[in-house]
Amino acid sequence: PFARLLEKKALKRAILVTAVSRSLQNEIKKYNSETLIVENGIDPRRIKPIPSLKSRKKYGLPQKSIIIAYAGLDDPQKVSIDFIIKGYNLLKQKHKDVCLLLIGDGNPAKVLKVKDNKGVITFNSLSYDTLMELLSSADVFLLPYKDTPFTRGSAPYKVSEYMAFSRPIVSSDFGDMRLILKNMPQLIYKPNDVNDFARKIELALKIKKVNYAKQLRSMNWDAISGKLHKKLSLMLNAIIK
Repeated sequence: PFARLLEKKALKRAILVTAVSRSLQNEIKKYNSETLIVENGIDPRRIKPIPSLKSRKKYGLPQKSIIIAYAGLDDPQKVSIDFIIKGYNLLKQKHKDVCLLLIGDGNPAKVLKVKDNKGVITFNSLSYDTLMELLSSADVFLLPYKDTPFTRGSAPYKVSEYMAFSRPIVSSDFGDMRLILKNMPQLIYKPNDVNDFARKIELALKIKKVNYAKQLRSMNWDAISGKLHKKLSLMLNAIIK
């Protein structure tokens, strides 16, 4: 409670508060109207997709299977690897040629403990360049976040990385995802609902490519830092005057 009291006081006294998402900004505005959204972005110069087949051959992945991918850890506040695998196994009842790719520290050991893990391919954390090459193999990306107080105000940088590959993204309905993924609302599922999760992945399998160019123009670090610099300059000029 004491920490929360200090937080509120700091918010009220700040000349500017930045928020990572619109949903978080709305909460902050209860204490300070002077807020600015500073999203998690990407450096497009560092994301260099390679052909899917080249990626699959390089990293020993199935060349003819459909690959759905999640890059991240098993996290009590955000994502359950068990939940992802349950959804994947539901999907496999209809689609035998689908593989699940999980990339992140601890995922290989975690998956070994899961009974129905056939078709699940795992890697521990990789260098950024290697991760981008590996993600090039995927046909569908996953953002299977839980519904928690933490996720309701979040907008992970992972979504902008996924967008750079122009593949469909299946996401739970958390934070700003409906706004960010507004051109693919049919792929957003009810948080913690594994049946809906599996259904939305099945829908995504029918989509080959998605154009996220409009969103990505405002989700790179040059655009984001430029927006922040402009806001700060205006505020400083007003103070000086």
